Amino acid sequence: MTKATHSGAKTGRPSPRRDHLVQVATGLFCKEGFHATGIDRVLAEAGVAKMTLYKHFASKDELIAACLADVHAAVEAAIEAVLADSGPGPADRALAIVLWHAEQAASRGFDGCPFHHARAEYADPDHPAHRAAGLRRRAGRAPAERWTPTPDPGRSRRAGPRRRCRGSATSTPCPMHHPDRWCMHRSGDA
Repeated sequence: MTKATHSGAKTGRPSPRRDHLVQVATGLFCKEGFHATGIDRVLAEAGVAKMTLYKHFASKDELIAACLADVHAAVEAAIEAVLADSGPGPADRALAIVLWHAEQAASRGFDGCPFHHARAEYADPDHPAHRAAGLRRRAGRAPAERWTPTPDPGRSRRAGPRRRCRGSATSTPCPMHHPDRWCMHRSGDA
């Protein structure tokens, strides 16, 4: 059996049946769990034949990976929209993301993070579902440039010469910025 592609078997075009199957499977997996939801249940809810499933996916594991990839893409698009509507400052952008996550968690029908559920149900790091769940984790560690605007290289955040923090003079860590380590402030900070 040749390995099916995720975008429409051999034609390379997106398949509405594949998309419907992934959408239905995602809802069931999120609500009932990955192990608890059988392929026959997914097929019955989606109203497609087993042949349709295996035309697009070689196994249930590949279907799960496709579901997680689609959820990841939806989350990324939503976060990009939130960032586009937020204020320009890093604090505004961070707050917008936190509020979006809080709104999602409080929404009706939220059954928890599908990525955390997948990693919990498939503990083997080599399992396709576990690897697919890592998409969000890696995206959460995206470079800072994605979340904050690029600073103007010609502008310094603060002016003035550096001096040792007050905490260093008293042999205690800096209570203002780094309670667990020494730091350097610019004149007028502390």
